[in-house]
Amino acid sequence: MARGDEAVREGNRTAVTVAEVEALIGKLGGVSATRVVVNDWGGVEEVHVLATLERGPKQIVRDIESALAARFGLMLDRKKISVAQLIGLDPTLPEERLKLMLIESSTDLDAGLQRISVTLAVDEEDGPRYHSSRQGAMGYPQSLRLAGDAVLAAVNEAIDPEYLFALENVDVFTQGPRRVALATCLVVGPRQEEEDVLAGAAVSKGDDVDSVVRACLDAVNRRYSRLPRRKRARGPAGAPAAGEAAAALESPSDRPE
Repeated sequence: MARGDEAVREGNRTAVTVAEVEALIGKLGGVSATRVVVNDWGGVEEVHVLATLERGPKQIVRDIESALAARFGLMLDRKKISVAQLIGLDPTLPEERLKLMLIESSTDLDAGLQRISVTLAVDEEDGPRYHSSRQGAMGYPQSLRLAGDAVLAAVNEAIDPEYLFALENVDVFTQGPRRVALATCLVVGPRQEEEDVLAGAAVSKGDDVDSVVRACLDAVNRRYSRLPRRKRARGPAGAPAAGEAAAALESPSDRPE
């Protein structure tokens, strides 16, 4: 059996291979190399990690625990994880950042409603798109909130459902000669203590809705590359199927009567 093909077992059920576990850990922030050692029954005996100094070893261990639990349902004792940090090792760079592909806005004057839709992607040329829409009452402050809610709902389509981004507040204010959008959002993990507050900003170029969306992305991308991704179902042609999370997160006004 080739190195990495060994099965990691949870009870009597084969969960994943060693190579899959090592690949997931290798995507976490600060991790440069990893090696997982299993016994003859597939139980994890040791996890050795080589890391940079950009993040603390305790945080790296917590990220490994959370990622394995969220992606594979694998509960690992932190005492089995050892982290070695090397001085002079180049910091790892985020592998992925979400980019804004499209913002669409429409209004229903008769009903007094507006709808804002956001489409995100990791790669501008290829790869899946993450789309979400939000609808609510017409008005300037409402449009900013709808834009923030739409972009975070689209982000939640990209990450494992064990994690969630939620909008806390958005605002656009004047700073000297410029208008600046500021967004704060929460990211919550499987354990309550993993809740964190992120902030992002973007200079408005005349469209405050656009600047709010970019401010939200600025906040999200501070953590996005460290979170496990959603396993996306694929249709007959191999294209990613539409995610269910956006529908579940839609506001009541989005749902048909």
